[in-house]
Amino acid sequence: MKAFNWAGLSSLIALASLAHLTSADHGRFLALPLKRERTSGYRSDLKRQLNTSPRIAYGEESYLVSVDIGSPKQTVKLAVDVSSYETWAIGDCSSFFFGEDECKKAGIYNDSLSDTSVYIPVSYEERYLDNDDGSAYSLSYYADDLTIQGGETLKNVTFGLYDYSSTQLGVLGLGFGKGVNSNHSNIIDELVDQGHIQTRAFSLALGPLRSEEGSLILGGVDTKKFSGPLQRLPIVDPPEFGFNYHQTQYWITIDEATAHQADENVTTFPSFKAMQHSDAEHSLLPPDLVNTIAAHFGITPTEDDYHWYLVSCDYKNMTGSLDLKFGNLAVSVPYGDLIIQNDDVSPIEGGCYFSVMPRNVTDDGEIFWLGQNIMGHLYTVYDQEGRALWLAKYQDCGSEVIEITKDENSIAGINGQCEGPAEGSAEGSAESFGHRVAAPTAVWLSCMFAGLLPLL
Repeated sequence: MKAFNWAGLSSLIALASLAHLTSADHGRFLALPLKRERTSGYRSDLKRQLNTSPRIAYGEESYLVSVDIGSPKQTVKLAVDVSSYETWAIGDCSSFFFGEDECKKAGIYNDSLSDTSVYIPVSYEERYLDNDDGSAYSLSYYADDLTIQGGETLKNVTFGLYDYSSTQLGVLGLGFGKGVNSNHSNIIDELVDQGHIQTRAFSLALGPLRSEEGSLILGGVDTKKFSGPLQRLPIVDPPEFGFNYHQTQYWITIDEATAHQADENVTTFPSFKAMQHSDAEHSLLPPDLVNTIAAHFGITPTEDDYHWYLVSCDYKNMTGSLDLKFGNLAVSVPYGDLIIQNDDVSPIEGGCYFSVMPRNVTDDGEIFWLGQNIMGHLYTVYDQEGRALWLAKYQDCGSEVIEITKDENSIAGINGQCEGPAEGSAEGSAESFGHRVAAPTAVWLSCMFAGLLPLL
């Protein structure tokens, strides 16, 4: 740990106050601002984006954290992914289609340059990871020291290294780890095992679609990022896949989906299961639901086999909404938030695309997911110990983080401090993000006799 710097005391106090911890002498959590960036690379082989057209997949949006690996530190950007349990970095950019320099901007990890790197031999089954499109990819595994956005260092963390540069980004996997999906501890496991958080739980706010920031609280909840109580939803078993795939993920039940059209026509659809996918711009939903909404835009599928819906960007102002019911929680997603402008689509006519796609249930099974366009309207707490997700309507009224403890009722008693409905008004403003700690600085708060932990 670095020696205390008296000159930085005022900065330390200012950063600590931004966390708004009500009991700083007992709080253990890591508050991470996320930066939303467009990245290059065709990532469907790694990002589980089934039936994704390559011409659209170039240039997805991701929510990034900065991670230092090894001794001396090598800085890489990783995409936050709740649908993946593994953390992996890029090890080689020489074959990156968009150029080696572009790949290196996001950072690579070279094990030979780290004094603390240890190669980890694993079985064939562990080395090759299955995607939920029936494909697979292989990783080499290493253990090394890892620091997330300037926080305290996690020692001897096992992670993967990917050498084929079809993407410029690695992944910070926040799924279930040791004893569930893998034989080794992942990031969430290590945070608990090394005493940085009390329990395997974290919260995520991606924020409105057109914002450039999000918020990840490892071991805590930001009560000023949502309104109302948190709705508990048990994690359920996934539907049957149309291919060999086994992974425990954050699957929940959507009790009802309703398409509200501008002409006041309302169509309601029955319940279905879906998982959350924080690193996909689009959502994959039941075909009848998607086609009903798409018809309102006058959209028909493209001629290829990937079912992308192209649309004029003028439809961003279209009225109507997709309403989803999760238990007692109802969330409304304006149709305008389902229209995404992507310069990489050019010169395809329209310039925008409808970011809700129909799943090919005949070939793939009823494997649906909620991507960024829907998750941006939700505040989600992921409770691995309790096998549940806790959902509320996203709203930004500042920042006040509280710790998630080992108490089984720790999450149940938390209420959002924001007032008023969040749906339809989730655009926010530049000021609404003013309370976030600027990346790459993280705020670590721990049980210390002085109530403050020196920030690295």
